[in-house]
Amino acid sequence: MIIGITGIFGCGKSTCVKLLKKFNLDVLDADIICHQIYAEKDPGLIALLKKRWGAEILTENGEINRKKIAEIVFTDKKEMDFLSETISPIIRKRILSQISSYREKNLNLFVEIPLLFEENYDKYLDKTVTIYASMDKRISNLANRNYSIDDIIARDKQQLPIEKKCELADFVIINNGSIELLENELKILIDNLKI
Repeated sequence: MIIGITGIFGCGKSTCVKLLKKFNLDVLDADIICHQIYAEKDPGLIALLKKRWGAEILTENGEINRKKIAEIVFTDKKEMDFLSETISPIIRKRILSQISSYREKNLNLFVEIPLLFEENYDKYLDKTVTIYASMDKRISNLANRNYSIDDIIARDKQQLPIEKKCELADFVIINNGSIELLENELKILIDNLKI
């Protein structure tokens, strides 16, 4: 079974991924794939991004500066659309390759994709799960990562509203409490999925 996990910025998706791995379940993380693509220093990708945004999107080592790109794209939808058109096909190809491999072997896989519904990944999945957290909880989750409420709002504007993601999902996990409560919610989900 292939299960997609989504949510919005600061809702606890990364914590869910860690907990699922703790349960010895296989998880594919779209953000990690994106980071890997940047780390590969593909000359064609670097040239495209540099042409669009200038050399300031590169570190001193010539690596793509993810933080700098985030500052650009999360404040301008046109720039986010450009990045999406540039990198999303590469990410999609890698995700779909992994999904296909797991299907062929009849294995279970959780796939964490922030833009799951926005980019129509749900048609490749058996079940979908949205992680929901209140704004207060999200602010708390992101406090130690130096994100402001303005950062959160800017990122929210780039995605479907959380209410819509909850409506579209097969399951919703409420993450407004402790990590122990979240772990228990995930155990209930796994039992319901019979995996």
